[in-house]
Amino acid sequence: MDLTLIEVDVVALRARAVDLDHTARSLASGVPGVGPPGRALGWATAAAVTDLAATVSSALGAVGARVGSAAGLVRQAAGAYEAADARSARRLNRVG
Repeated sequence: MDLTLIEVDVVALRARAVDLDHTARSLASGVPGVGPPGRALGWATAAAVTDLAATVSSALGAVGARVGSAAGLVRQAAGAYEAADARSARRLNRVG
């Protein structure tokens, strides 16, 4: 039987979850400095630019929410690996 060793770095998983949290917050807050300039300049396309900005903001918010959910899943995976390791250690300690 071929046994493959799997190594999991839970510290790295948690660090990546923090990175994902930061990315999610950045996405949810939108693109700084980007706004509809049309109204201030009297452009005829101001309404369309305003609608586009709202659509982009909404889409970024949705993506940010999904990235935030992924961060939570990565955190859960780290906890699950730690729990499995602790269970294995307890079982092995009973054998020896």
